[in-house]
Amino acid sequence: MTTTIDTYELLHLRLIAEGIWVRGEEEVTALTDEQLVRRAYALVLHVDEPLSDQLYRVLDEVFERFAPEAAWAHEVWHQHEAQLDAETAERELEGTREAFERRAALRAKVERDA
Repeated sequence: MTTTIDTYELLHLRLIAEGIWVRGEEEVTALTDEQLVRRAYALVLHVDEPLSDQLYRVLDEVFERFAPEAAWAHEVWHQHEAQLDAETAERELEGTREAFERRAALRAKVERDA
């Protein structure tokens, strides 16, 4: 007898193997801000485009707005994981910092205009 595993079951097993699957409310609550950011972005890696692009944009905004230090730590970690040379990594982080500042200024403008 052959057993068929559906796509959801395969994804579930893969997320467990990668340490991404969240087993319950208590596990999520126990995560630090930085761990929560990493976990959220890691989950989006398993979503197809164009939905993943939309999710990245929303997560970027949520984390920058409510956990900016964790969002920045994730960017630094991401650059480290990319194994870029020091000059390129510094240039990338500078661009990211400028993007953070640009979005913060836009949020401030929206709040003033409201």
